[in-house]
Amino acid sequence: MASAREFCREVGYPVAIIFTYSFDPLFFERIPLADFSIGGSRRILIAADAIQASEAISNAIGQIAHLGRRYILAETAGANLFHPKLIARLSDTGGRVWLGSGNTTSGGWGGNQELATSWSIGPEQQDKGSWLDEILEAVSTLVRSSTFTDQLGEIRHVIPWLSARPPLIEPPPVLLGMPDKPLAPQLAARWLNRRFTELKICTGSTDESGAFLSWAHRTFGIERATICLSPAFASFRSQEIGKATLGYTNYRGQS
Repeated sequence: MASAREFCREVGYPVAIIFTYSFDPLFFERIPLADFSIGGSRRILIAADAIQASEAISNAIGQIAHLGRRYILAETAGANLFHPKLIARLSDTGGRVWLGSGNTTSGGWGGNQELATSWSIGPEQQDKGSWLDEILEAVSTLVRSSTFTDQLGEIRHVIPWLSARPPLIEPPPVLLGMPDKPLAPQLAARWLNRRFTELKICTGSTDESGAFLSWAHRTFGIERATICLSPAFASFRSQEIGKATLGYTNYRGQS
């Protein structure tokens, strides 16, 4: 796993943009904010789920010292709809992206077993990063903070390589689910006419019916599936999961 703390301490990137579902302001001000300072990030924007961010701020009233001063937090317009966990650190010559399963909380940054990776983007990199500007533009339509959107617009304007948007030669490495653009159709379009036999999923939770497994079989011909998750968060019901996996030769769960 790519350490979020080590990622934030990398020097040379004055801008940091964070997308998260849950946000813990007390944890953020104690740990990540200090890491960003070591790495030289002075402009920090955070977008989080409306309910999660609102409850966290309410619970920490009187203890928050740097909100609005050293970082900007924006809540999304809808609740329980914003789930990306992504950090982009940017400069006028390039950037770094961290993508993982952990929220910006103590659990997501070390307390839980999470998955994450990081890589470089920019004009001199294999990944030019043109996909990131499209994601930033999409997120700007979801938040209800004019300060956040203004800052984001300024960042997109002053970093020339970010807003250049050269033609995409390869499909973007990151997909963003939106209320009007869910992930399933995006995956179906990306792998149009491709067939696969095996599916491996690492997830924090499941639904009851296994709808994704059924969709994967219909769309890509999946026959075998392995799902890795914590048993306490496995909500599958045996009768419904049996219907969902018709056509599968094998599926199993691992804790």
